[in-house]
Amino acid sequence: MLRIGRSAVLSILACLVLAPGAEAAKTDVLVLRNGDHFTCELKVLQRGKLQVKTDGLGTIDVEWVHVKSVSSSGLFEVEDLLGRIYFGSLQPSLEDGKLDVVGLAGNRTLALALVVRIEQLRTTFWKRLSGSIDAGFSYTSSSQLTQFSLDASLNYRRPSFELQLTADSILSSQPEVAPTRRNSLEFGYVRFRGKRQLGFGQVRLEQNRELGYDLRAGLQGGWGRYLLRHPGNDVLVAFGLNVNHEIPVEGDATENLEGLIALDWEKFAFSTPKTDLSVQLLAYPSFSQWGRYRFELNARVKQELFKDFFVSLKAYESFDSEPATVGAKRNDWGVTLGLGYSFH
Repeated sequence: MLRIGRSAVLSILACLVLAPGAEAAKTDVLVLRNGDHFTCELKVLQRGKLQVKTDGLGTIDVEWVHVKSVSSSGLFEVEDLLGRIYFGSLQPSLEDGKLDVVGLAGNRTLALALVVRIEQLRTTFWKRLSGSIDAGFSYTSSSQLTQFSLDASLNYRRPSFELQLTADSILSSQPEVAPTRRNSLEFGYVRFRGKRQLGFGQVRLEQNRELGYDLRAGLQGGWGRYLLRHPGNDVLVAFGLNVNHEIPVEGDATENLEGLIALDWEKFAFSTPKTDLSVQLLAYPSFSQWGRYRFELNARVKQELFKDFFVSLKAYESFDSEPATVGAKRNDWGVTLGLGYSFH
């Protein structure tokens, strides 16, 4: 099977040789299992949805399970369930339910059910960006409690790596009560290793006075593997180390070395309305302060209102067995409702 590095070189050569065909638009062919044929431009397959652009219907999403075959002379990056990467044009296979990836290294035949991602190879920098922004606001008249939340994410994807930038903020205010803030900013790098494995590194800045710290600056890294990679479900487990510098609300700053255990689960439902569910659990056992441990739980459900706009419900829980400031709360939790926009 092709290795990513060798395939990347071959794909660059293919770009030089086949560039005129790669620029052709709306000459691709999509055939559905019900017999419908579409002349279109194939855009991307991700999360079990194939996005195509047509003259008559505009840009539409098609569930991958309903696709019988695709054909394009353009150049694509194709990923299968095992995390293996292939480069080339796309042709229907002589075998029903399969796809041929035609590259300079030869043809590779893949079962459609095993394909999890297809992406145009000759896309611009801007077209490789995806992200979302989600804002929420609530007011309770009886307690005059006002809460504002903002979440944003930006991703840049290349064949062998992905850059991620995420930020979230929750501000709560109430008359005669000190306002509370929960803020975080994270920059991450993910290196895809094949066979559903990956390496990662992240820089994270956090503020949560409820848990007794003004700033927690952390650097973490490790290894992860997808236990399940399916058009409707992704399950990732990861292990690593985290080093952080903690500035408490009261007291002296400290440096901490912690372990990291992470579990991510994402589920996608494409029936109308489209719904995404994600759950992330992070555990940080401390090596420098024996007996201390932290947990982070984030769960979110998003439902599409209309194209690219969604409503979301987010629940979070943070727990620290030994808060940075003596007497501070050990846990902070909440639920927020928001409206958002996503792009890809």
